[in-house]
Amino acid sequence: FGSLCVWFGAFDFHSSYGIEGDSTNDKSYHDLSLPMKIVTSEVQRVVNEMVSVKRHLLIVDTSKFSSKNKQEVGHVGLSKDGLPPLYYYDRDGQAWEMVFGDRNMSISLEYEALSRKERHKGVSDGWSHLYCLGLRRQNELCLSASQHNQMYPHQRINQILGLREILWKKDKLCNTIKDFKNGMGGTMKRLHLEFVFTCFILPRDQRELEHAFEVTPKQPFIVKPQARGEGRGIFIANEFKDIEEKSKVEGFQEGGSVVQPLMTNPLLVNGYKFDLRLYVLVTSITPLNCYMFNEGLVRFAAEKYSNNTRSSRKSQFLTNTSIGKGFRALKDLTWTLSKFKKWLDVVDIGAEKVFSSIRSAILRLLLVSEPSFHSFYRSTLHGNTCMGCFQLLGVDVILDDSITPKIIEVNGLPSVQLSETWGRQEHLNLTDSYTARKIALTTEIASLVTSEEEDVASEVTAFLHENRIGLSVPAGCREEVHLMCVDREDITHIVRWFQLHKRSRQFQRLHVEEEEEFMLESHRQITQASFLLDNSPSIPRSTYRLAPVMKLFQQQIAQPQPPQQTTPRRT
Repeated sequence: FGSLCVWFGAFDFHSSYGIEGDSTNDKSYHDLSLPMKIVTSEVQRVVNEMVSVKRHLLIVDTSKFSSKNKQEVGHVGLSKDGLPPLYYYDRDGQAWEMVFGDRNMSISLEYEALSRKERHKGVSDGWSHLYCLGLRRQNELCLSASQHNQMYPHQRINQILGLREILWKKDKLCNTIKDFKNGMGGTMKRLHLEFVFTCFILPRDQRELEHAFEVTPKQPFIVKPQARGEGRGIFIANEFKDIEEKSKVEGFQEGGSVVQPLMTNPLLVNGYKFDLRLYVLVTSITPLNCYMFNEGLVRFAAEKYSNNTRSSRKSQFLTNTSIGKGFRALKDLTWTLSKFKKWLDVVDIGAEKVFSSIRSAILRLLLVSEPSFHSFYRSTLHGNTCMGCFQLLGVDVILDDSITPKIIEVNGLPSVQLSETWGRQEHLNLTDSYTARKIALTTEIASLVTSEEEDVASEVTAFLHENRIGLSVPAGCREEVHLMCVDREDITHIVRWFQLHKRSRQFQRLHVEEEEEFMLESHRQITQASFLLDNSPSIPRSTYRLAPVMKLFQQQIAQPQPPQQTTPRRT
């Protein structure tokens, strides 16, 4: 009870709920119906505030196109004559304009030559949804920290503040994992981070990497330049001297690199190495709430795998289609996730077993990052938790021959580009195409992040009452009545859980409440950091703090729903 109880002494109880008299001396304080009235009123308030009167999508792309042949690039949707080529908008704009347009939203575009007035004005009077596809400077924020704090409950932005510096960039992901390991201290033996690779950042970790080569002389390492993509500049090093020599050849010695042990026993499909691109929608980072799309991409290397790392070619150990298409047709380089699951069942590995471990790996990585996000929010948002933020992640996973998943990297802006030949009505006849999957993906995301006038207030209120959960305001949560207390921000999260559950079709909620050890360790590190910074004994916000409520919610939605009573139609 005490661990979840948050009392708001400064909260104006009487003015908010129209109850007169002193809350502790008045007879109403001892009325058991009063806590129910308080919770019911608060839930309804939260639901009402989430509904947006103005439905407007603002797409932002202030980046510059990097193609050598700009004349071949066409624009879609909102583009006008004279508009400079925009890489991310040209890639993803068509999909987002279509799915949000189908939800009766007006749409506008901001690019480099335009004023930022609409973006910044929107916090008070403008957009309901802000989609930042690309910014000219990678470390630039789409909204400032102060503007995040001014967002209304119905406004949503497709970027989780801090994600680029915590999970997205290769070197930052490495730092996040190391910070968590260092923070574990005495608990390190109990928690194993087998779902990620050990990593080294050069030139910073040179001595540490040299030692790793010495103690594991038969272990090859894979070297990735920090500022490149599509497999460019990646190579295998069997000795430390290989790194210096090959870095000069690849031309990125000064820019630095991330080095990881190479998986020498990957699971193969018909002799080919592969990895998985999975789509994970994070709707809240603390407390963590996320969903995985039921489709994805399996990417194969172009040539059969060779464990001879001294002579193997990129086309044998890298799965980037930009490399593979020089050897095989694109249709032979990928599978759908559905086809891969069928293969797992046919070869008696078992799809459910594999994807259960993958879901766990993704959740654990996100929980490992929670202390870093909490620290970032304390310093930039003054303790707020990016309530209006969500983000689609492309999570790349590889399996070894013992079916243990390892997360390779996290892409914070995965492509949702539609095929060049796609027509608006074509998806009605497609069953297994790349474009059909991207349409399904973006359509459901638009549904999940759009506030509708759906009635979840009664369900949420009943859930709170049945489980004896009270609101932490005077007379709202009482130890003799309630098992646990939540505050107003918690109520907002609970309402969103019910809304997302109603809207989700092809996204599956990942059960973070089952990862008890990682939730607890993340919470311990957050609590320790909070105490060291301000010497405060209060319970900080974390996933672990709301875990008991998450478990009750999952139990409720897992129960089979009674069949609806229907009246037979007369013929």
